This record gives sequence, structure tokens and C-alpha cells, in this order.
Amino acid sequence: TGRIAGTVTAAESGAPLADVVVRVEATPRGAISDAAGGFTIAGVPAGRAVVVASRVGLAAQRETVTVAAGAVVTLRLRLAAAATTI
Repeated sequence: TGRIAGTVTAAESGAPLADVVVRVEATPRGAISDAAGGFTIAGVPAGRAVVVASRVGLAAQRETVTVAAGAVVTLRLRLAAAATTI
């Protein structure tokens, strides 16, 4: 297994985003970003993984990464405001 770590920021301002759910699709692995936008997901199976970051009011972002056993993949995720319709 490996790890996925990184930061989540606002696309418009570059400010760090807290409370973003960052998960690895098709696994129970995930994390919530801290006040500095940082997150770490441990125990990610080696191979191809799809990482999804989401928070209410923001458009979800998907990134496909390749995780190597014993290695750390670093991601910088940028979330934009979601278009809303009333």
C-alpha cells in the first residue's frame, strides 16, 4: 500500500479549504482536509486510484493517480464554486 497526501485550495483565491472530503473511489479510504487544506490518506492499495474531493457549495474534482507500494503521491487539488440554480 501507499499514501496520498496533499492540499486543497480555492480555485479563485488560492486560499486553503478546510472540511473537504477527499476519498479514494471504490475503497473505504478517505480523509477530511484540515484548516491548512492538508490531507493524508494512508493504506491506499498500489495501482491506479481515482481521488475525489468534494465539499458542499463547491464543484467536486477528480484526479487519477498511480500509487506505488511504500510511496507517497502528492496532490494539489483546487475546487471552484459550484454553479447553483434556484
